[in-house]
Amino acid sequence: MPDRFTHARVLCLDGGGRLLLMKWRDPFDGHDTWEPPGGGIEEGETPRQAAARELREEAGIVAEVSEAYVRVPRDDWWKGKRRDREEPFFVAEAGDAAVVPDMPTADETDTLVEWRYVAPDDVALLDAPVWPEDPFAVLARLRAVLAG
Repeated sequence: MPDRFTHARVLCLDGGGRLLLMKWRDPFDGHDTWEPPGGGIEEGETPRQAAARELREEAGIVAEVSEAYVRVPRDDWWKGKRRDREEPFFVAEAGDAAVVPDMPTADETDTLVEWRYVAPDDVALLDAPVWPEDPFAVLARLRAVLAG
């Protein structure tokens, strides 16, 4: 039986191996979170297609998304509701592509605070919690899967 994911994420790397993170502000209580691009899977979409679409919408980047993924459990709160699920994480290489968000909804536009590419040592220096806590560890797991 195929996995029944509701959301998907993509670890998007620039040409220097830095990871793209997006900073979101929860309109319910104002807390901020840094996380890789991603979001809900639309009807008829595969998780991989959703990851590619979300990367395009949230960052304006069109890139090939890996077929392989790793599962990452999530248990947090957004808009006053608990999110307890597993999300598949894919990887994509953006090279020197500029980040130019193309948000389809006002809600996304209103909650995106900023974005940046970060190196492994920069993650601990960010001004808000990061999810997953160590995205480069998730990337290492995914690279191991891709290497077979």
